[in-house]
Amino acid sequence: MDFSWPTKTIDELKSEAKAAIAMGPFGSRIKAENFVSEGVPVLKGGNLHGVFIDDTYCDFLTEEKANELKSSIARPGDIVITHRGTLGQVSIIPEHSRYPKYIVSQSQLKISLNRELINPLFVTYYLRSHIGQHELLSYSSQVGVPAIAKASTSVRQLKIPCPEIETQNNVVRILSELV
Repeated sequence: MDFSWPTKTIDELKSEAKAAIAMGPFGSRIKAENFVSEGVPVLKGGNLHGVFIDDTYCDFLTEEKANELKSSIARPGDIVITHRGTLGQVSIIPEHSRYPKYIVSQSQLKISLNRELINPLFVTYYLRSHIGQHELLSYSSQVGVPAIAKASTSVRQLKIPCPEIETQNNVVRILSELV
């Protein structure tokens, strides 16, 4: 990537929507009896293997339970990052995903970006790159379960290269053809 590009923090690039950067619910807010056979899917680390989330196998919550956890709702175009456990997992919910919304689990957080400023897929590719992984993991703590210290605060501070949106879109187009 061109190091002459200006950078902005995730906090500067986030959507204006409430809970644009939010962690999954505390574990006790989702109990085994909350899971149902269909409904709103819950994204876990196993769903974050590639650039795009894999929602083939998910647990589900009822619409009502999902609405109780509204700050943890992620939608198409949102980026999901694992902040505890298998660190470094970064995937995006595709624009034409199978479901209109998801709940991120207690080990994930979601980022909703201002699409007038930044292409979310550009940020996803960056955070999955060697440089992006280095920056993301620089906030990790190895005491007990691997985790990103103060996850939402740390993620807000991540610096993202910000070329013109046309350049971002060109980078995304090229990388999408290669992956």
